[in-house]
Amino acid sequence: MTTEWQPRRIVTALDDEGKSYLVRVEPVPPSAPVNVPADSISRSYPQGPPAVHAVWSCDELPFALPADPQEIPTGAHPGPLGLRLSVTVFPPGWRGEMFWSNRVDFLWMMSGQLLYATDRGDEIVFGSGDIVIQNGTNKAFFNNWDEPAIMGSLLCGAVRNGNAPPAHEYHGPPLA
Repeated sequence: MTTEWQPRRIVTALDDEGKSYLVRVEPVPPSAPVNVPADSISRSYPQGPPAVHAVWSCDELPFALPADPQEIPTGAHPGPLGLRLSVTVFPPGWRGEMFWSNRVDFLWMMSGQLLYATDRGDEIVFGSGDIVIQNGTNKAFFNNWDEPAIMGSLLCGAVRNGNAPPAHEYHGPPLA
């Protein structure tokens, strides 16, 4: 799914004298979903996936500084030691299905709103200024309104030590 709106990536670096400067200011186009099986995409996003703009990522924490300011994130869901910062645009009328991954996701609504649903039937309107801490559980998003919903996300890889939702609803790197 495409969108006209795009976030900007503004990246700093240090010069040879140790002074900070702006090294990159650029729009972030939507990323192609990486390491999510095609059958998961077709099943969970019957209208097509929302526009996900991968802004920054790393495969393993901690970051080594200075981070390469020219690095472009792959858009992949992070593995157990990684993270991804992204912005997702859900167009009006967008409907998803239940999905989960082995991550803790910090989600904040930048504008618009979504209906956030759990697989036990809980529903809440997730609106501008709200923050959801998604603890590796099943969820679905629905944009039942006439305006796009723009959501920021920090996806933090995790290692699961307990119950998991159904494997057929999993999105992310291959399960071990």
